[in-house]
Amino acid sequence: MVHEVMITERNDFRPIESIGAEPPEREPGLARSGLRLVRADKGVRVELLPARLGDPSRGRRPSAVWLAPGEWLRWQVNYRMSGQRIDVGRGEYRQDTLNIAVGPADPELFFGEPTRHIDERGLLR
Repeated sequence: MVHEVMITERNDFRPIESIGAEPPEREPGLARSGLRLVRADKGVRVELLPARLGDPSRGRRPSAVWLAPGEWLRWQVNYRMSGQRIDVGRGEYRQDTLNIAVGPADPELFFGEPTRHIDERGLLR
Protein backbone atom coordinates (compact mmCIF):
# COMPACT_ATOMS: atom_id res chain seq x y z
CA MET A 1 0.00 0.00 0.00
CA VAL A 2 1.37 3.43 -0.93
CA HIS A 3 0.35 6.54 1.03
CA GLU A 4 1.92 9.57 -0.63
CA VAL A 5 1.82 13.16 0.59
CA MET A 6 3.05 15.80 -1.88
CA ILE A 7 3.75 19.35 -0.68
CA THR A 8 4.87 21.84 -3.34
CA GLU A 9 5.31 25.58 -3.67
CA ARG A 10 3.35 25.33 -6.93
CA ASN A 11 0.34 24.25 -4.81
CA ASP A 12 0.87 26.88 -2.05
CA PHE A 13 2.38 24.16 0.18
CA ARG A 14 -1.00 22.48 0.72
CA PRO A 15 -0.58 18.72 1.27
CA ILE A 16 -2.08 16.50 -1.43
CA GLU A 17 -2.58 12.90 -0.29
CA SER A 18 -3.15 9.75 -2.27
CA ILE A 19 -3.49 6.13 -1.20
CA GLY A 20 -3.25 3.16 -3.54
CA ALA A 21 -1.45 0.00 -4.52
CA GLU A 22 1.01 1.92 -6.75
CA PRO A 23 2.47 5.45 -6.65
CA PRO A 24 0.15 7.94 -8.43
CA GLU A 25 0.87 9.14 -11.97
CA ARG A 26 2.73 12.44 -12.36
CA GLU A 27 2.03 15.24 -14.74
CA PRO A 28 4.22 14.82 -17.86
CA GLY A 29 7.80 16.04 -17.47
CA LEU A 30 7.81 16.07 -13.66
CA ALA A 31 10.86 14.11 -12.52
CA ARG A 32 10.53 11.93 -9.47
CA SER A 33 12.53 9.53 -7.42
CA GLY A 34 11.50 5.95 -7.85
CA LEU A 35 11.71 2.79 -5.82
CA ARG A 36 12.66 -0.74 -6.65
CA LEU A 37 11.09 -3.13 -4.15
CA VAL A 38 11.85 -6.86 -4.14
CA ARG A 39 9.99 -9.19 -1.78
CA ALA A 40 11.71 -12.24 -0.33
CA ASP A 41 11.27 -14.63 2.59
CA LYS A 42 13.40 -12.48 4.88
CA GLY A 43 11.66 -9.18 4.07
CA VAL A 44 11.79 -6.50 1.39
CA ARG A 45 14.81 -5.15 -0.49
CA VAL A 46 14.49 -1.37 -1.02
CA GLU A 47 16.50 0.60 -3.58
CA LEU A 48 16.03 4.31 -4.32
CA LEU A 49 16.20 5.25 -8.00
CA PRO A 50 17.10 8.96 -8.09
CA ALA A 51 15.39 11.40 -10.46
CA ARG A 52 17.41 11.54 -13.69
CA LEU A 53 17.15 15.29 -14.22
CA GLY A 54 18.44 16.29 -10.79
CA ASP A 55 21.83 17.53 -9.64
CA PRO A 56 24.16 16.97 -7.87
CA SER A 57 25.38 13.87 -9.63
CA ARG A 58 25.63 10.92 -7.29
CA GLY A 59 28.60 8.77 -8.28
CA ARG A 60 28.79 6.64 -5.15
CA ARG A 61 25.38 5.75 -3.86
CA PRO A 62 24.22 3.60 -0.97
CA SER A 63 23.31 0.06 -1.91
CA ALA A 64 19.85 -1.39 -1.48
CA VAL A 65 18.59 -2.01 2.06
CA TRP A 66 16.92 -5.16 3.42
CA LEU A 67 14.02 -4.56 5.80
CA ALA A 68 12.46 -7.30 7.92
CA PRO A 69 8.83 -7.23 9.12
CA GLY A 70 8.37 -4.48 11.72
CA GLU A 71 11.37 -2.46 10.47
CA TRP A 72 11.28 0.84 8.63
CA LEU A 73 13.57 3.04 6.58
CA ARG A 74 13.79 6.80 6.08
CA TRP A 75 15.64 7.66 2.85
CA GLN A 76 16.26 11.36 2.11
CA VAL A 77 17.58 12.87 -1.10
CA ASN A 78 17.54 16.39 -2.57
CA TYR A 79 17.91 17.85 -6.05
CA ARG A 80 18.42 20.98 -8.06
CA MET A 81 16.25 20.38 -11.12
CA SER A 82 16.77 21.67 -14.64
CA GLY A 83 14.98 20.98 -17.87
CA GLN A 84 12.29 22.16 -20.25
CA ARG A 85 9.78 22.94 -17.49
CA ILE A 86 12.16 25.23 -15.58
CA ASP A 87 12.56 28.93 -16.50
CA VAL A 88 16.02 29.82 -17.84
CA GLY A 89 18.26 31.09 -15.04
CA ARG A 90 15.89 29.81 -12.35
CA GLY A 91 16.37 26.55 -10.53
CA GLU A 92 13.85 24.31 -8.92
CA TYR A 93 14.90 22.63 -5.70
CA ARG A 94 13.38 19.51 -4.26
CA GLN A 95 13.80 17.20 -1.29
CA ASP A 96 12.26 13.74 -1.17
CA THR A 97 11.80 11.96 2.14
CA LEU A 98 10.65 8.36 1.75
CA ASN A 99 9.44 6.51 4.82
CA ILE A 100 9.05 2.81 4.04
CA ALA A 101 7.82 0.14 6.46
CA VAL A 102 7.41 -3.60 6.17
CA GLY A 103 4.04 -4.27 7.80
CA PRO A 104 1.92 -4.76 9.54
CA ALA A 105 2.82 -1.38 10.99
CA ASP A 106 1.37 0.85 13.69
CA PRO A 107 0.03 4.16 12.23
CA GLU A 108 2.24 6.06 14.72
CA LEU A 109 5.40 4.26 13.52
CA PHE A 110 6.80 7.14 11.45
CA PHE A 111 6.77 9.51 14.45
CA GLY A 112 9.63 7.53 16.03
CA GLU A 113 13.20 6.78 15.02
CA PRO A 114 13.69 4.63 11.90
CA THR A 115 15.41 1.27 11.99
CA ARG A 116 17.63 2.54 9.14
CA HIS A 117 18.27 6.10 7.90
CA ILE A 118 20.00 6.94 4.63
CA ASP A 119 20.72 10.62 4.02
CA GLU A 120 21.79 11.41 0.45
CA ARG A 121 21.14 15.13 0.72
CA GLY A 122 23.92 17.09 -0.90
CA LEU A 123 25.09 20.68 -1.23
CA LEU A 124 22.95 22.47 -3.83
CA ARG A 125 24.22 25.63 -5.52
